[in-house]
Amino acid sequence: MHTMKKLILKNTQDFTTISWQKRWWNHKPHFIPNILLVCTVIPLLVFTSCKKDPSAIGLDLHPASDKVTAAVIVSDGIRAYTFTEDSLTTDERSLALLGSYNDPVFGLSSASFVTQMRLLTFNVSFGNNAHADSMKIILDYQSYYGDTSMAQTFHLYELTQSIYPDSTYYSNLNPGSLTGTQAAIGTYTYQPHPKDTALVISLPQTFAQKFIDAPASVWADNTAFLSFFKGFCFVADTLTPGGSIVYFNLLSNKTKVILYFTNESTSSSYSFSINSNCARINLFKHNYTSAQITGLNDSLANPDQLYIQAMAGTGIRLYLPGLQTYRDSGTIVISKAELVIPINDVYTTSNYPSPAKMLNVAFNEDKTYSFLPDYLSGEAYFGGTYNSSRKEYRFNIGRYVQQLIDGKREDLGIALLSGDNRVSAYRTVIKNTGIPEGIRLEMYYFKP
Repeated sequence: MHTMKKLILKNTQDFTTISWQKRWWNHKPHFIPNILLVCTVIPLLVFTSCKKDPSAIGLDLHPASDKVTAAVIVSDGIRAYTFTEDSLTTDERSLALLGSYNDPVFGLSSASFVTQMRLLTFNVSFGNNAHADSMKIILDYQSYYGDTSMAQTFHLYELTQSIYPDSTYYSNLNPGSLTGTQAAIGTYTYQPHPKDTALVISLPQTFAQKFIDAPASVWADNTAFLSFFKGFCFVADTLTPGGSIVYFNLLSNKTKVILYFTNESTSSSYSFSINSNCARINLFKHNYTSAQITGLNDSLANPDQLYIQAMAGTGIRLYLPGLQTYRDSGTIVISKAELVIPINDVYTTSNYPSPAKMLNVAFNEDKTYSFLPDYLSGEAYFGGTYNSSRKEYRFNIGRYVQQLIDGKREDLGIALLSGDNRVSAYRTVIKNTGIPEGIRLEMYYFKP
């Protein structure tokens, strides 16, 4: 195989780099013949197994006239803008998010959650002349996002409407639709300490007493109990926002609700369970009025920065109109195509780190998402993990690009989203194509 060469962005004998200069809408689409599958597989095997520099890959597989060409598509070859997500399904997730904060870039965001609790044992008897001493909710800390040095305030409500674990619920559900107009059980202000064991919430004695006074039929089974007590709703206060979103593990053995009581002979307690059988919903809200985000939901804007935020916040919709020009040049085979997503680290701090993982999915005509064909090769190949030294994300999307060039797929755009966006509050700012080292597609191809 050839001697290794340093990859540089200029014309060489064996390596050509093309920067997009013409406007994408001046190129007319042309459809080309189908490409044999073997032509795609061979170069892919070379790229994944050979350790040589990309500039030399494929040179000894084809005649001198069939050298591998590299193209870096930037500027008008890529069109991208920031969009707001409508909602996400957030029921029965592993973590519950609670808190609110004013992000200097993304504005006001908040997270609330709803959960049932269930009986661990049935036909409970509290004894003669029992009365409630206290009742506590214990939530196991998992993690957080933001500044935990600021206090958090939330309101705790009892549900008036039943929720069900086999139903689908979305992140934009109005908690008031589940709690009605009743007063809150209580309002709580606390200092988040995620490195501690748990957050302990003390409930009013009068609230605890309602369980002692409940008729015996309530304790027969969970169906009867959930009809009597439908669940809790934790609503973050946004009038006096804190500085973070705290993650709680509701499925931990540490998470529970304990009722302490005394009867005429002894003092005791009864524990309720929050487990995988409980209906649970994460609820998210965003207010971008004070945000620094520009070009929001404007597909014609071309701002220098693009914005990604979890919790059904914002994402990037990205098109590759520059690929249409390759239909004019005859049949080509994509050996490799990497979509490079660089962050602007000016907006990344210890309180607001970039997500460890980014999602990359294709838009469907009905605005739903589907996996790119390259994702089927596995996440290790597909990519999307944050590289802290390069300060970027990379995705291998060669099969997707080939489909676009072959005319087998319409370019409806791809969505770039924060990983774990239903159970985390990450956000990041991305460099758009119009600034140096912005979003780009690094593509390697040859003509069979």
